[in-house]
Amino acid sequence: MTEVISADDHQYIIDSIPIPVCQNVRISRTKICKEDQVKPSRGYHASHTLHYYGFKMELITSKAGVPVFMEITATNVHDVNYLSQLEKL
Repeated sequence: MTEVISADDHQYIIDSIPIPVCQNVRISRTKICKEDQVKPSRGYHASHTLHYYGFKMELITSKAGVPVFMEITATNVHDVNYLSQLEKL
């Protein structure tokens, strides 16, 4: 029997995933994404114990695993800032 996945459970999971642009030794030489509105920056991802230069993907999914919101941000934007997005869902 097939189960229908519904995004309206009103229970959500907020998480972020690092998106490295280059290795730390190449930061001063990289020209990737310098002209974009959201610029890459240095960041630290605790669960991966990873220092990196790049972006962060913020993802909000329903309890069933259906993605309901996604955004690419600078590394210094904290996950807590996306709680306001839940009001819009």
